[in-house]
Amino acid sequence: HGIWTHGSKEYSDELIRLIDIETTSETEKFFKELKERLKIRFQQIEIWITAHPIG
Repeated sequence: HGIWTHGSKEYSDELIRLIDIETTSETEKFFKELKERLKIRFQQIEIWITAHPIG
């Protein structure tokens, strides 16, 4: 869970891990487009999507 503030309002979020895939230009494009769709669908100001190497 995460807590953050925007203006004077406090928000609480549930942080979710989605998938483990190889980073390619196609997957980067997919996630950039997905992020914008999710922001609209869930009426979010921002959605945080990160990528981390697995080794």
